[in-house]
Amino acid sequence: MPGYVGWQGVGSGAGVSLTATDEIVVASISRVQTDNIHRRLLLSGVVEVNPGTAATSLTLRIRRDSVSGTAIGTAVTVACTASTKISASIAATDEPGEVAGKTYVLTAQQGAASGNGTCDVALLSALSY
Repeated sequence: MPGYVGWQGVGSGAGVSLTATDEIVVASISRVQTDNIHRRLLLSGVVEVNPGTAATSLTLRIRRDSVSGTAIGTAVTVACTASTKISASIAATDEPGEVAGKTYVLTAQQGAASGNGTCDVALLSALSY
């Protein structure tokens, strides 16, 4: 097929501090593009996190533009135990229309944490089809 079909990019992050219960960007992709209004994007992310003090859950979201941007798909929440490393993943489909230079972010948010955690590894990828 003609146009921007295929991998749009991969964004990664490491050593990102998860401040108590704030939603934090752990990886991002910029310059995502589609060549017509009918293209879709499959976005997928994976993280490895060392939760902070008293953390009981970790929520992942994929958003457009920034931490305050539109959420894409459904958030994924997994149970966790403070200071016990966990891995989690998320996937979502977006239909942004025809865009050039679009940014997507992967965010992580601890639940009930009274201390900071660390996102040791984060990866966000986009595939257009």
